[in-house]
Order: sequence, then structure tokens, then C-alpha cells
Amino acid sequence: MKRNRKKLFLLIALALAIRVSYALAVGSHPLAEDEVQYDEIARNVVATGEFYQHFGEKTFYSFRAPLYPYFLAVLYATIGTDPLPVILLQCLLDAAVAGLLFLIAAKLVANRTVPVVSALLYSLYPYAIYRCTFLMTETLFAFLCALMVFVFITVERRAVRHPQMRPSVGLLVVCGVGLGVATLTKAGIALMGPLVVPWAYLVYRRPRQVAVATTLVCGAMALTLAPWTLRNWTIHKSFVPVATEGGVTLLGGNNAVSATSDEYLGFWYNPSGLKILSPGLGEVEESRQANRAAIAFLQDNTDQVPRMLLHKFLNTWVVHSYYLARDSGPARLARLTYTVLVPFSVVGMFLLLLRSRKEPSDWISPRIVWFLLLNVLVLCLIFYGSARFRAPVEPYLIFLAALPLARAWESLGSRSIRLQGVSGTRPQRT
Repeated sequence: MKRNRKKLFLLIALALAIRVSYALAVGSHPLAEDEVQYDEIARNVVATGEFYQHFGEKTFYSFRAPLYPYFLAVLYATIGTDPLPVILLQCLLDAAVAGLLFLIAAKLVANRTVPVVSALLYSLYPYAIYRCTFLMTETLFAFLCALMVFVFITVERRAVRHPQMRPSVGLLVVCGVGLGVATLTKAGIALMGPLVVPWAYLVYRRPRQVAVATTLVCGAMALTLAPWTLRNWTIHKSFVPVATEGGVTLLGGNNAVSATSDEYLGFWYNPSGLKILSPGLGEVEESRQANRAAIAFLQDNTDQVPRMLLHKFLNTWVVHSYYLARDSGPARLARLTYTVLVPFSVVGMFLLLLRSRKEPSDWISPRIVWFLLLNVLVLCLIFYGSARFRAPVEPYLIFLAALPLARAWESLGSRSIRLQGVSGTRPQRT
């Protein structure tokens, strides 16, 4: 136990040192795109106590999910508006993801090498290191999702090893709170809510336990979202669970440009360039009009949908040429390292599924990870394809990749020991 704890802290320290060193080496950069919006909202919160942002002459009060802007606002109010301290804290959060991945892997497989390889790979993973240096939701979101996954897998392991025990009320409530907090960071993970039902069935099987688990997780998630939803209702007099950006996001990924342009195919194109949305609409009305326009486009252009879906998928799970054409050398390298990871992840997935059938108590198939992957897949196909959607699942792709790599490492180690044994033997004298 002490040895594992020492390895865990060493790996977290390694991950933190690498991320901090990179952040200090690249220094600050001018804020761009979404960073500008998060920064504006945070500054408004600090200055006025109100959550809002401006788009031209319009004021939007619920366009973004609230947790990351409030995260920035707390830091701005405490230590000033310099981005560097925020980036350094994000480095710490991402280093903690490496530690959580170690603990998650240790719960899932009865193999001491896999947790070390998983955490080590994440510590060195260039794309995660690169993301830490931006004022974007992804680093905080990946950390919150890792905490959530850790608790879900604790529930799953308990159900596998002690099937006669009642579901833990406390753990299931924490799972729901975790889902709610993650949703307040990026609203797209709200799709996990309906997936709680099949997750609970695969974990518990018995109808009564499934009903209890579903009620506790979904109820806790709803209660976590309730204060922000109520706040939105008082402002808009409409039901807005988290944010109003969904309509514009949907239209940005489903329009004539994103369906036909080589540059934006399957990607997001700013709807303001389409001249579709009526000027003067309120925040909620504009979102609803954008939803209707996106659905109408898909209904009128069904022949283009398969090609769009293919490119949305590729943009998310491979590497999008839009980014590669604009990235600097280090950023391009960071993105391309993901493609090296994928084949090992696929092999690891099949390896885990096979071993979990043969040794279900020692090799646990992580249901919550499969549903999280499904959530990302559905999200990118509905909206648009982007590497940013992968952020909450990349740690588990690395865990899957660690399975065959750890096996290969152990095989090489045992072979080396055998060879040393052979070379070290001496012929007996007769």
C-alpha cells in the first residue's frame, strides 16, 4: 500500500512538473474565441456580481454553462486577472487527473503495472499538457469527470464483488451530484442523464435495485442543477436547464457551409455568417429559432446527412485538418500524438472485455466509461465534430492503451529475466 502511494505521488509530481514547465515556457498568449467569452463573464461577475456577456448590442445572461466562468471569477477576485495563475492551477488539476487515473485503473484490473503505465502515459500525454494553457473548460471538465468516474467505478466494483449488498445510497447520491456539477461545466454531458437507466441495469440487474439507483443518481443530478435552472427561469421566464448556447451550436454544425465547405465540413461555422437568425430576438427565442433552422436544414438536405455524420465522427475521433492548418508546430505535434494512441486503445478495449468475462471480479468492465464514450459519440454526431469533445474520455482511452502496453512490458521483463537466468548458468563439472 505504501509503495502504491509513493508511486501515485511521484506520478502526480511528474505530471505537474511537466505541465508547469510547459506553461512557463510558452508564457501568456492573447485570448481568442471562447477564451474571450469566459474571461468577459468572469470579469462581469467580479465587477457587478452578475453573470452575463455581450454579443454586439445584445446582452446574454445564460449563454454559457456557469461553473467555469465562476471558477475564473473566484480566481480573478482572489489573485487578479493575470491568466498565468489560472493556467498554473489548471496544471495542478490536470496532474490530479493522472493520479485519479492511477486509482481508477487500480480498481478495474488486478495488475500492478497497468495503473503505473496509465498514469505515466497521461503525465506525458502532449495534448493534455497543451490544453492546460488555455482559459477553456476542458481541463476543469476532465478533472470533474475523472472524479465522477472514480465514484461510479467504486459503485460498479462494489456491485460486482458484493452482488447481495444493497446499493450504497451515499455513493449513488455523490454520482448524481458529480453528473450535475459536470453538466454545469459543459451542458452536453446532460445526455448522460437518460443513460443512467441502462447503466444501473447493467450494474445491478434486479429491477428494484435498478429503480433505486436510477432515482438516486438522477434525483441528485436534478437537485444539483435546480438552483441554476431556477435562476434562469427568473430571468427568462422559460425553462433553461443550464445554458442557451445549444441552439446556436446545433445550427453552427448543421447548415449549408458545414455540409459542403471543405474547410468546415462536419465542423462548426458561426451562424452569424449565415444571415438566418432574425435580429432583435431575445436570448431564448434566438436559441429556439436556431434549433428550428438546423432541423429544417437537415430535413431538406437528407442526402447530405451521411457525409456530414462521417466527417463529424472523423473530426472528433481522428484529427481535423481545420486545426492542423492553423496550429503551430508544438500544437500540431500534440494533436497528432492522439492518433498514435488510438490503435492501442482499441486493442486494450477488446482485451479488457475478454478478461472481464473470464475474470469478472479481477478485471471489471467499466460501464460508466462505455456510456461516457457513447455520450461523446452522440454529442459530436448531433452537433459537430471537434477534438474538444474528447477531453472527458481521453484519460480512459489512455487507460485502455495501457493494457496492451503493460502486458508487453511485463512480457519483455519476464523474457529478460529468463535470458539472464540462461546466460548466468554454468555447466556442471563431471
